[in-house]
Amino acid sequence: MRSIGRSGVGVLLGMAAALFSVAAAEPPIRVMRDIAYRAELACEATTLDVYAAFDAHDCPVMIYVHGGGWGGGDKQNVNSKPQFFVGNGYVFVSVNYRLTPDVVFPTHAEDVGAAIRWVYDQISAYGGAPDRICLMGHSAGAHLVALVSTDPRYLDGVGLGLWAIRAVISLDTQAYDLRALAADSGGRLPELYAATFSQNPDAWTDASPMSHVVSGNDIPSMLIAVSRGVRAKPNRHRVTQGRRFAEVLRDAGVETDLIVSLSQSHSEINQQFGEPDDRVSTHALEFLCSSPPTSMRMLRDLVYAKTERSLLTLDLYLPHPLPEGRLPLVVWIHGGGWRSGSKGRTRAPETLGTGYAVASIDYRLTQEATFPAQIHDCKAAVRWLRAHAEEYGFDPDRIGAWGSSAGGHLAALLGTSGGVETLEGSVGEHLNESSRVQAVCNFFGPTDLLTLLDQPSLLDHASPASPESLLLGGPAAENEALALLGSPISFVDRSDPPFFIAHGDEDPTVPIGQSLDFHSALLAEGVTSELQIVEGAKHGGFPEEIYEEVKRFFDEQL
Repeated sequence: MRSIGRSGVGVLLGMAAALFSVAAAEPPIRVMRDIAYRAELACEATTLDVYAAFDAHDCPVMIYVHGGGWGGGDKQNVNSKPQFFVGNGYVFVSVNYRLTPDVVFPTHAEDVGAAIRWVYDQISAYGGAPDRICLMGHSAGAHLVALVSTDPRYLDGVGLGLWAIRAVISLDTQAYDLRALAADSGGRLPELYAATFSQNPDAWTDASPMSHVVSGNDIPSMLIAVSRGVRAKPNRHRVTQGRRFAEVLRDAGVETDLIVSLSQSHSEINQQFGEPDDRVSTHALEFLCSSPPTSMRMLRDLVYAKTERSLLTLDLYLPHPLPEGRLPLVVWIHGGGWRSGSKGRTRAPETLGTGYAVASIDYRLTQEATFPAQIHDCKAAVRWLRAHAEEYGFDPDRIGAWGSSAGGHLAALLGTSGGVETLEGSVGEHLNESSRVQAVCNFFGPTDLLTLLDQPSLLDHASPASPESLLLGGPAAENEALALLGSPISFVDRSDPPFFIAHGDEDPTVPIGQSLDFHSALLAEGVTSELQIVEGAKHGGFPEEIYEEVKRFFDEQL
């Protein structure tokens, strides 16, 4: 058992053409202006500009949202950003949106969501990769990108989800928490803000990104950049808001970075972004960038099974070009309390690199079906993948599972319940294939749904509204047989595969006792198990060393 302290976490976007450099030479850029992303409105306020290298292909995408107090600004106010991002391997998109007073909030955020949808659907024609979309905004734009990346309504409303965003750079806003801003201003919002958000405290809450931060909700990694403000003397309230938002994100398990640049004013932090020797730009690249030696090809929405109500799909990530020989495969299972989340957000391909195939799977959530539907789906996915191993070039005898939170629970249950007929189910067409896996990584997933009731937690796990109660169709105490069936610890025996378990020692959601007890049970049966207790970590937010250990574990076991 090892303990690892918290350290800074970088975001691995990967797949860019070359290592990024702040001082990259300015490339020739083609600019496509005034493209309508809401054609039904036919107005300049819902258009965008695309900047790309002439030979752009499968590049990550940076969508920029301008500032201007929600009532001004324009997509052409980009300074050096297009040259900076295109020179570093991106396609750059600058977005207009409708402004106050012509529209009322939340129209501004809805327009940004619609622009993201257009980019997702169309950017491949301009050399961009729709599975590597990042957001950046300044001032009012920083508020909007933070909001659409934390409140799922805006991307859900256009048929996407928070999973569609890989990373966010929020460049200096004081609107993360409008209630706090009002409190700092004598109980009322300053007029600049009130013109858009009114003086209604309920509206302030709804428009505040901080209000929507929820653990396991697919919120993308974020870099929060803070200036001294509009005056020569630093605005302590602005700095406090930035620090507090970063803290709330980290507590929710979101990979978060923070840079405070008191040498720059509110306008300078934006105008100087992308210029040589700009400290915030350098920090942003460190946050964003990694360049593996080869790229990954993603096959999206492969149907692995059908149920009466839905198609069950997975995304398959394969190195491109495929190496010689069969690849090990790792199945990623997302978290979200069994009631939210999506296959669209996974760090597994970047963590494991080009020596692996990765399948990120969706499964039925508790709004559609209760347990054991979720594990039936996961096992169906493994069987489908094993049946198609030759087609996609991976080894059917080297399959691992990795998940976090609810996904960690399902990964652990995959590992311990091989051959348990009740949990095999009859989902899918490949029932003759094995659903066993050869290695499991469980990030802070529940492992005993009954002892969970008595262990310390900020959640009331006994409540009928708890995630576990919704999973089981009622409180665990009233459904003991089903709770035992849904507990990975119930099936531990010496035939189980090796386990790697990571858990924060300050996790307020899933008590660390779940992992301690499970680790002990595995060792008692002679099963290889590694437990890493992450000092200071809560429900996620692990340092980079943990991901390196995950890679080492799968390398050894697969």
